[in-house]
Amino acid sequence: MTAMIATFHPPLSQPGFRLFDGPLRDVADVSADQIGVVGMPSDWTHSSRLGTRFGPEALRRATSLLQSMRPQGASFDPDTRRHTVPATDWLVDCGDAEITPQDVDATTQAIAAMTEGLTVAGAIPLALGGDHYNSFPACLGYSRGLAKRAPDARFGYIQIDGHLDFSDRLGAWGSHNHATNARRISELPNIDVSNMVWVGIAGWVDGGDSGLDRRTGRAGVFIQ
Repeated sequence: MTAMIATFHPPLSQPGFRLFDGPLRDVADVSADQIGVVGMPSDWTHSSRLGTRFGPEALRRATSLLQSMRPQGASFDPDTRRHTVPATDWLVDCGDAEITPQDVDATTQAIAAMTEGLTVAGAIPLALGGDHYNSFPACLGYSRGLAKRAPDARFGYIQIDGHLDFSDRLGAWGSHNHATNARRISELPNIDVSNMVWVGIAGWVDGGDSGLDRRTGRAGVFIQ
């Protein structure tokens, strides 16, 4: 099942907080020297604790407040005796991906379309979730964009979490949910599985998680 994704991305909902109060930009208008923020306000692929869909809005609101406390013009550090001028337009907010709660594939493709567009342009996607599953569509778009921009390039993955999220399926939630995101990322054509790193593993590991060793013949790096 492949969803038809419109190229137009609606602007942020009012009151329109942006990450660090950066300017709004459409994905198509972001350039190679910028970081493009993508909101992923979805927690419909989590099996229990909900609420992370409010994460992008909370991050935007909090960082806008922090930005209002920073010097708006040039500043002087008396210790280093250096003058600094704030960078402009290095970080731009591209709004939220279109979330379709009843259609995981449509949500996946909407997020991936935004990170793909940013990657093709040479920009750096900065995706804000959302539950753990959202790392897969963010990386899916990055994978597609990197394949177009640099066909021979490969990329790694760092996950900071108490779980591996490497199951192949999770009960009624199937193959695309918060417990399978790392597994789906490991299947991308240009991922370097030996360069996948998990930091903070402290929870249980099931049979699906242990498939990392069996399927690839090599393990990622685990840091407790």
